[in-house]
Amino acid sequence: MTLNRIIVTLQPTFDGGTQVKLEKATANFPQGQIAAPFVCQPPTTTTWTAPDAVMQHGIQLRQALAQHPAIAQMLQMLAMAPPTQVTPIYFYLQAPEAEQLYWEALYDDSQGAFLALDLRWPIGRIADALATQPTPPFYKFEGSLRFAAVLSALAVPAAPEWQNLRQALDAARAAGLPVDVLLLVGEETLHDAIQTEIAGGALTGVTVKLIESTADKLEAALDAFRPHLLHFFCHGAVDHGVSRLEVATALDWAADAEVASLVLPVEQLVALPAMRQTWLVVLNCCQGGAATTQLHSMAHTLVARGAPAAIGMLEPIAAADAHRFCAGFYPALFREIAQALAQASSAQPAPIEWSMSLRAARIQIFNGVDPKRERAWTLPVLYARPELFQIVRADQPTGTPGQPAAPTGVAALQAMLQRAQEVADFLRTLPLDAPASIRTRALALLDEEPPVPPDLRPDLFGKFA
Repeated sequence: MTLNRIIVTLQPTFDGGTQVKLEKATANFPQGQIAAPFVCQPPTTTTWTAPDAVMQHGIQLRQALAQHPAIAQMLQMLAMAPPTQVTPIYFYLQAPEAEQLYWEALYDDSQGAFLALDLRWPIGRIADALATQPTPPFYKFEGSLRFAAVLSALAVPAAPEWQNLRQALDAARAAGLPVDVLLLVGEETLHDAIQTEIAGGALTGVTVKLIESTADKLEAALDAFRPHLLHFFCHGAVDHGVSRLEVATALDWAADAEVASLVLPVEQLVALPAMRQTWLVVLNCCQGGAATTQLHSMAHTLVARGAPAAIGMLEPIAAADAHRFCAGFYPALFREIAQALAQASSAQPAPIEWSMSLRAARIQIFNGVDPKRERAWTLPVLYARPELFQIVRADQPTGTPGQPAAPTGVAALQAMLQRAQEVADFLRTLPLDAPASIRTRALALLDEEPPVPPDLRPDLFGKFA
């Protein structure tokens, strides 16, 4: 299966407009990287009241893109692609106005098809780093896939979310993918039901904990688990450009509170040492008491601060649609990861294309509803880094029999220096007012075997003596 990305860049102009260019393509299109004007009005509340509103917005997007001759040729070529040729399309949105467009609704009226609902054209968005940050060339995997889920949206029972996650996990394990699970839940009844199954042997490889009243406890649990995949089912909000997750604690549920007391700013989440090993963050933020726009900015922030990929919602999603998202997304995602792990080795990396699994989620969401009229299926959006995400198998020996598995001598010293430099780079990317506990936990990573000597370690701010 061919997986060559197309990247379309939209950037601001000095006069307040937007221009578009073909940053990367599967073929050479003359003048593709020469920017041309781009004009397309963001949708408003009244936009969605028109007949076939989602399709009409998708047509407008395609027509606006096609004003660039090279992009018009590229779209025509894509339409002729065979069913087995998958070409992810990523939009690198540097212009703020372009963020407000529903690119996931891009529609080809000549074929009568939404691109994101066709297996050949998964759609994603690119968020580049806000500052230069070290990015590992490959992400290491060994043992089991670690999946953590924080399930607590105040006044919205999480049992359906857990059941859909469990079905996906059971299917992945049955197919041979080892998965360890950490569940952090707010509802005591759900916690007790899951714990009963664990105690009775009906549920294995799962740890469940109640969400306590302080963010430190939540952060410590995630740090200790070091998830590859981190899933949130909670409420979210964006005020004055500050994104935050609103997670209900066990006390909130017991007291029938009106608002969740545990507020986790996304900047604080991305600064956790555990996030350095997280592959994908999913923010399945459902509707709360007050409507919130620009929720996708949370996912953008996570990736801009260094996460490889994140999925958020363009708007608060209905709880039922949030559950459908899980039912469609995670079975497809686990298959994608299992396929990559089967192809990877200690010497040969294998890519994971995160956009592939979103198609199944979109289809699940609009099941029984006309996708031309209802936009719920367009709300999940993927943000990824420009570089391709690749994994290697660290659980396979690289040496020949009789050779030591761990580096020694100069090689060991070089490995220690590299670890110290990675931690120092991370500490320097933190805001100056970042909590000291985050810096301390980052330095604690250097205590892992083999420990880095004190004279080779950076200080709390990433500086070396």
